[in-house]
Amino acid sequence: MNFLLSIFVCAPVFVTCFSLCPPIVCDTYMCKLIEHCDGRIAPKGGYCGCCDSCVKQLEEGDLCPSLPLLGAPIQSECGEGLYCDKETSLCTKFGGACKEEYDSKKQITDPMLGMDLPECEDDGSYKPKQCSESVCYCVSADGKQIGGATYRWEADDVKCECARERYEVTMGPQRLGQFVPQCDESGDYKSIQCHGSVCYCVDRSYGNKIEGSERHISELGNFEC
Repeated sequence: MNFLLSIFVCAPVFVTCFSLCPPIVCDTYMCKLIEHCDGRIAPKGGYCGCCDSCVKQLEEGDLCPSLPLLGAPIQSECGEGLYCDKETSLCTKFGGACKEEYDSKKQITDPMLGMDLPECEDDGSYKPKQCSESVCYCVSADGKQIGGATYRWEADDVKCECARERYEVTMGPQRLGQFVPQCDESGDYKSIQCHGSVCYCVDRSYGNKIEGSERHISELGNFEC
């Protein structure tokens, strides 16, 4: 009934309701008392932020919900100690610095505002690529930005694996003859890599060598991948 009522109230101003949710919408919306919630109570988490809502807490391995439309309530979320892995769309356990940031932001994030939460590895470290507002950027395992920013709409295929590898190599103990990858501006691998006197083509996302592409460094001027 509440869902139908919300549609009726919002219908005359459909675009406005689901983009701005003006206060007048809530003035005519009758909130239903939540007598039992098998999850957590989200203050003003209902349609257009008019009423409190009950958000189901998902368990590890459960399918994560997609982001709702602006103004629509979230109905479920990964429970405490879990985050939604965007690659698998499953609730995943983590711990560490990324977990701490995730938990702190999750507590203050209004579901309707869509604040970006950090992307975490299973061990709690940061994934190489992070996004905030309109940009994405590469970070170290502890969350330090290690490269320039790329507009979000241009970063779908960016992995930042090269930026992470180069950072860890250059910041760690130096060894004679150690391979240092060459990265493009986005943080992915340049298509040609060289180690010693040998150059070769690689997969730009993960740096995997393309077999049979090896050339002597003297041929680099005429070498294309």
